[in-house]
Amino acid sequence: MGFQGNFDVHDHKQQPSLSMTKVAVCVRGENRYVENGNSLKETIVNPLDAEVFFVIQNGTDTSTMSKILNPVASTYDQYSLNEVLEELKSEGFNESYWNAIEPLNSLAPWRGNGSAFFQYKAMKQCQELIENFEEHARGGIRYEWVVVVRSDSWCLEQPF
Repeated sequence: MGFQGNFDVHDHKQQPSLSMTKVAVCVRGENRYVENGNSLKETIVNPLDAEVFFVIQNGTDTSTMSKILNPVASTYDQYSLNEVLEELKSEGFNESYWNAIEPLNSLAPWRGNGSAFFQYKAMKQCQELIENFEEHARGGIRYEWVVVVRSDSWCLEQPF
């Protein structure tokens, strides 16, 4: 299934070269704490010389964080749990299996707010953004590493 939703590749076209950035950082989730942008930039993005991708959910404002992290591509979709479940079912998701194991899997509940499914959707969008950028802006050159962080992460020092 191809990329669905609002997609924006920022004006960062690059010519492929041997010195091209090797790390992509996907910042995903709701943008709760804009000040975390400085922390992410200082502890993850700059030390890794990484290019940033935003997968920010439910239309939260990212203008300040965008100025700090300067993403090369982003998506800001709004979608419901039912939309995510329908997409999963179209890709072969077995709801009856999940219903059977869910009581044993308290770390990934899908009833209630459906956080496990929203996380899946965000990871899928991140992968699609990065693949699209690799193909169209990097001349087919793939990143060697992809780091995924939540938008509300706060790092006091480099985690690597």
